[in-house]
Amino acid sequence: MKLYRVRTTAKEYHGCRDVVFQWFRHAMPQGQRPYADLIKDYEPKESDLYTEFLIEELFTQDEARQLKDYLDRHHGGEGETVIKEFPLPVDNCTMGYGCMAVGGGDGFYKLCKESKYSLPFKVWGYYDLRGCTLIDNGDTYRHRLFIVREKDGGTIDARMETNPEAAARERRRDAIARDGDFSPF
Repeated sequence: MKLYRVRTTAKEYHGCRDVVFQWFRHAMPQGQRPYADLIKDYEPKESDLYTEFLIEELFTQDEARQLKDYLDRHHGGEGETVIKEFPLPVDNCTMGYGCMAVGGGDGFYKLCKESKYSLPFKVWGYYDLRGCTLIDNGDTYRHRLFIVREKDGGTIDARMETNPEAAARERRRDAIARDGDFSPF
C-alpha cells in the first residue's frame, strides 16, 4: 500500500511569507488500514495509538490528487501544492500532525470548514509560523506566549505577547544562559 502527504507553501499567511501547510485527513475512524504492514514492529496496544493516527491521516493517491485539485482550483494563486509519497513502514514511535499541541505560532487550518469545500473526506492543515519571515519588517516570527495578569481591582487582563516582546524575552533568556555558562574546572 502506498500513502501520501500533501503540502502547500503559501506565499503569505498571517503576515508571514512562505508558510508551509501540511495537510492531513481529519477525524478518520481507526482500524481502516493494515497497521501491521504499515508500522514497524507493530503490536496492537495503547502506546501505538499515535502511530495509528498518523497512518489514518495520510492520503491515498486518489485522495491526494483530489485534494491538490481542490487547492489548485480554490487557492492556486496563494501558493504551490505538492504531493509526496510517504515512506512506509513507519517507526512505531511516530505521530502525525493531528496529535500536535498547538499555540503560540503554530496551529490548524480547518480546510473542510470552508463554504466551498466539496471533498468526500475531511482535511485540516498544520502550519507553523515560528521562524517564518514577517512581511512587514523582515523580522522572524517568534514563539509567542499568552500573558495573563491581574489588574488593580481584581480584573484579569489576558493577551498574546507581541513579536517585539517575544524577541526581547528571547534575548533576556539567551543572556541569562550565556551568563550561566561557566565551568568549575
